[in-house]
Amino acid sequence: MTKVTIIFAVLAVLSTALSMAGFLPALLPQTLVALTLCGALFNVIGQGERHPL
Repeated sequence: MTKVTIIFAVLAVLSTALSMAGFLPALLPQTLVALTLCGALFNVIGQGERHPL
């Protein structure tokens, strides 16, 4: 996993916890989770290539 994927995963977990506590709208964690999954998929697809992130 790249640093970007790890950061998105941490953000997704934190925002989910905050929205369960009622601090954030429920849509934000779902968006972050979707972005994290997309990033993980792109990492798997582009495993042989190096992208300057």
